[in-house]
Order: sequence, then C-alpha cells, then structure tokens
Amino acid sequence: MQHLWWAARDALPAVALFALFLVWAFAARRRAAAAWAAVLAAGLTLTSLLGRYRVRKGDIYYVPAGTIHTIGPGILIAEIQETSDVSYRISDWDRVDADGSPRALHTEEAAEAISFGHTDEHLYMVPAQPNAPREALSTPFFTTNLIRVQGTMQRDYGELDCFVIYVCTEGSVTVRTEGGEERIGALETLLLPAELDEARLTGDGTLLEIYIK
Repeated sequence: MQHLWWAARDALPAVALFALFLVWAFAARRRAAAAWAAVLAAGLTLTSLLGRYRVRKGDIYYVPAGTIHTIGPGILIAEIQETSDVSYRISDWDRVDADGSPRALHTEEAAEAISFGHTDEHLYMVPAQPNAPREALSTPFFTTNLIRVQGTMQRDYGELDCFVIYVCTEGSVTVRTEGGEERIGALETLLLPAELDEARLTGDGTLLEIYIK
C-alpha cells in the first residue's frame, strides 16, 4: 500500500468526479473482516458506499495508504506516490481483459489492508502565487510545492539533501543550473540530482516541486 497525492491538471466540465473514497464511518472500530461481512449481508454494493468528489482543475487530493480510490473518465492528473509494489483491486467496473475475461480481484487481501476510519481531509485548495512556492502537502514520504513562475525566480536547495523533481502542469519553464539548462513544457518532468544546490526558473508556467525532507 502507498500514500498518493493527486493534482487535477484538467477535467471535463460535465464529468462528475470519480476520485472515490470509502465513507464507512460505522466500521471505524470494527475488525476489517467483520465490517466487510456486514456490508455484504446488507446487500450493499461497494460503489454505493464510496464518496464522490466533483473534480475541478487545480484540485489537490491526498490519498493515504489504505484508502479505496479510483478516478473517472475525462480527468487528467499528476500523481505522486511513495514506492510500493502492492496494489489490491476490489472492483474493476465490469471491465474485461483482451480475452474477454474479468481481471482477478483481491477482496480478501484488501479487507485486511483498508483503513475503515472516515475522514473528509482529502481535498486541499492551494492558490498559487507568482514566483513564490506554496506548500501543497508535506508528509514523511514526500513534500510537494506549487510554484507559479512568471518571469524569473531562484530556488535554493543548499540545505536539502535530496533530489528535486519538477512537473510542469501548464505553460513552460526553463530551468538553469550549474550543469546546464533544460526547458520543460506542460506534462513534462525534470529531475535535479541532489548534488545541485540551486536552480533559476524562467518563463511563464506552473510547476509541482517534489522532494523528500
């Protein structure tokens, strides 16, 4: 299981969300298996128990490990996650593979991994400010800042012992360091190695800045 962070770069106006999160508040203090059995006994479907968010461009969602989640059609997101090789599928929306067969589900494994406590703290609103980084989210697993570049600004990483990743979500930005310069446009990513202490950003665009403290 892994912690995720989603930033919605775009969403069709008519698309009602589908970043879905479990809202089983009643199960917060029950054992996972017992809660799962209660849902099935009540004749409820999984999707009927999920909260729905209507996504807007620029929305930010934090998805802690153990949270059921998915996205719907018409949504383009930038996803940041901690390293993990575990992913449990508990619903596949009646889709089939190339042979026409449904893909395997991992219901029993998921029942032991799901966090049944309910929280509304998934959506974050972080308005960008020109040439001033705004912290969107900081966790033990990663930190993400929102940077609106207009003209030129300087970033100092002298006290940061970590690589830095830039994800351009709109516009374009030229990144200059002692190692050279690179221009990144919308949907492009640039990795700065930890040995670089500073970067000069020039252009007109929006960046996600990601690193580990």
